[in-house]
Amino acid sequence: MLIGSRQRLAKLPLEPNICIGGDTIKRVRDTKILGVYIDESLTWSKHIEEIAKTITAGISALKRLRDFASRNVLVSVYNALIMPHFDYCCEVWDSLGSVLAESLQKLHNRCAGVIMRYKNETGQSELALRHLGWS
Repeated sequence: MLIGSRQRLAKLPLEPNICIGGDTIKRVRDTKILGVYIDESLTWSKHIEEIAKTITAGISALKRLRDFASRNVLVSVYNALIMPHFDYCCEVWDSLGSVLAESLQKLHNRCAGVIMRYKNETGQSELALRHLGWS
């Protein structure tokens, strides 16, 4: 993987041909290293896209449980299934832009709303975050 800005990578005249021990190394646009997706422009969009899929699946599990479980159980499920994906290596990818950060915040708000059993009413997810002490 070559790392650089989109503009500089687009200006490359030819695909570089890199060989090690007679084997040609294939160029990739992104890769997963220790659970973190890194793309060639270091935008973190691939990483956020992948963890958003996982978090959305966890939210679905919370929704299926909310009618049968107490709030404490839902918080425990959240802490076990969802929160680790928000936290894992966040020191590395925390420099993401406002659009990606907003998408993560929306997922966080959805989790709080499901746990607090709020409907999708305006302002309810922020209230849920404050009630749970997550804001």
